[in-house]
Amino acid sequence: MPPDYAAAMRRALKTLRDADDNDSNEALHRAARALPAHVLTINDVIEAVVPAFRDQRRELVEHMNRLLRLVELKQSRGKEEMRDKNFHQRLCVLESQMRALQRKGSR
Repeated sequence: MPPDYAAAMRRALKTLRDADDNDSNEALHRAARALPAHVLTINDVIEAVVPAFRDQRRELVEHMNRLLRLVELKQSRGKEEMRDKNFHQRLCVLESQMRALQRKGSR
C-alpha cells in the first residue's frame, strides 16, 4: 500500500499554521525534503492545500467583518459626540442670549 502523501502534506500545512512566521519556512522545507516529489500527484497537493485556503479565507472574512463593525461603531460614536457638542454649543448660545435679555430687562 502506498504511503498517504496527502496526509503528510496536511500535517505539514498544520505545522505551518501553528509555527511562527520565521519557523514556517523551515517547516515547509523540512516537509518538502521528507516527501519524494516524483510520487506526488496534483490531487495530493490539491487535497492538502484546498482546506488550508478555505480556513484562511474564512479567517480573513471573519477579520474583515470585525474591522467593518469597528468602523461602524467608531462612526456612530463620532456622530453622537458631534451631536452632543452641537447641543452644548447651542445651549451656551441660548444661555448667553437669556442673560443678555435679563440684563436689558433689568435696566
